[in-house]
Amino acid sequence: MRGSRTDGAAVHLLAAALHACQTVIAQRQIAANAGDSRSNADINTIGAETGNCPPVQHQ
Repeated sequence: MRGSRTDGAAVHLLAAALHACQTVIAQRQIAANAGDSRSNADINTIGAETGNCPPVQHQ
């Protein structure tokens, strides 16, 4: 999240949102690097096509 810090490091958040009413319904802090080399756009496209979150692909 832009501007947020924990011990001097940027905080990375994953959020679930209802875009139709512009509402965040859940939010969780996650590790800065999950080890997946794909871009967020690639991962989101897979999720949109399948209806499921794709598994992490480690390098």
